[in-house]
Amino acid sequence: MRKFFPLLVACLLLTAAQTLKAQQCPVYEAIKPTPLIQVGNATHVKIIPGYTNHYAQLDETTGELLEITCNLVGNTGEPETTFELAPFPITGTFFREVTTNCNNGTEVCFIPLSVPLTDNNTSNFNWSDPGTWVGNQVPLFSASPAILLTKSIQLDTDLSTSGNGWLVIAGGGAGTIPVGSHFTCNSAIQVYPGGQFLNFGTLSGTGQFLGSFVNSGSMAPGNGAGQFAINGNYTAQSSSSLDIEITSTSFYDVLNIDGSAFLDGTLNVALTDGFIPSLGDNYVIMQYASASGEFISTNLPTLPPGLAWTIHYNATNITLEITDAPVIDTPTAFLVTGGGAFCNAGAGVEIGSPIRND
Repeated sequence: MRKFFPLLVACLLLTAAQTLKAQQCPVYEAIKPTPLIQVGNATHVKIIPGYTNHYAQLDETTGELLEITCNLVGNTGEPETTFELAPFPITGTFFREVTTNCNNGTEVCFIPLSVPLTDNNTSNFNWSDPGTWVGNQVPLFSASPAILLTKSIQLDTDLSTSGNGWLVIAGGGAGTIPVGSHFTCNSAIQVYPGGQFLNFGTLSGTGQFLGSFVNSGSMAPGNGAGQFAINGNYTAQSSSSLDIEITSTSFYDVLNIDGSAFLDGTLNVALTDGFIPSLGDNYVIMQYASASGEFISTNLPTLPPGLAWTIHYNATNITLEITDAPVIDTPTAFLVTGGGAFCNAGAGVEIGSPIRND
């Protein structure tokens, strides 16, 4: 019996591993298929080569992943893979399956999978409250391809997403970052028509926002220096700030906006890692299709003597340029008294002025 014991243990471990694998399959990763193209009456989508060949789309009502395609070619040797989505809509959150040979070695096309979603039948509205969620459990971005909001809730705890976890807000749903809370988005936030995402705290990261974004708090691109993308319009309220870090002439924060930008609020700039700008440096801190408005205030770092910050509001971007500081000389004043003349020499003042180049 002793000689068979190791074999028995090995069999039990193998069975447990296979069972665990079956429970974990499939694993989906959120993606944004680009570009979406129209061919006649059929909608097609191009997928980067090397992806696995199972794709699903999120049903924003039930939180289920609906199968779109199965067993399509996705070889790494091909320049791209194109497949037809019709009659599926071209908007929404898409997922690719990142596991293969699920179900104990048997390749399957699709296993229904639901993502965590809010419970519309309760009055709970804080993210950190288990009662807010279907299943009475606070979800983790690391454990699901997406988290779906179907009602208005407060993101009352600091949250962080990776490249595999999306926050999706359905029509009628809303997510609010309250004052004092921080959302680090390194994946994506997608807002369906009729949904809302509001920021009164801090939104940062290197991810993307799919929809139009109204900012009343701090927008801080990157984790340190980096870029954040908004695939929609950006509206800054008077209480908002854009927080930019500059580490070098080639590494600094950028806010990329696919649509229009309405500017307001405060621009905060910080120099990191001991970096000191030089005359002639240019930093493109924001890009957009069109823009209106200006920052109502700025907090800019001190520069070496003789240098000044100049803000350029251009047609498609905002740049910070390091320029010569203009010197305004105050005329010398003489006061003649009975005892002689008193001289008061004015000091030079360094000023950098914003420039609009529409």
